[in-house]
Amino acid sequence: MVNEIANRAYLTAASNIRYRTRRPADYLPTIEAKYPGALAKQFIPMDPALWKVERYEDFLEARRELLARKLNEHLAALITEPEEVKHRPIAETGEARRECRARVQKYVPMGCRTEAAQ
Repeated sequence: MVNEIANRAYLTAASNIRYRTRRPADYLPTIEAKYPGALAKQFIPMDPALWKVERYEDFLEARRELLARKLNEHLAALITEPEEVKHRPIAETGEARRECRARVQKYVPMGCRTEAAQ
């Protein structure tokens, strides 16, 4: 549980040193008061009851849900309506056919049959 994503937070080294010996229920209210919205940006559940050490597993579960919800929102935003693909008709006769044959012969000598052989 210690190394799972729901237990990760972006902290400066100084913040980590300052708060590592304190309980979350003691320092999280201070952080939110000093930097409004900072906890939400880190996907910290805003229920103070979950900040108690004895509720650690509940805290992780709630944070996993917050992280998953945001990730799913982001992924859903990437999905767009598929574009309509417009195909050009392939010319079956005449000049276009001869042009195609000439190009193929340039890159694959002896690769095309002559008109008489078709």
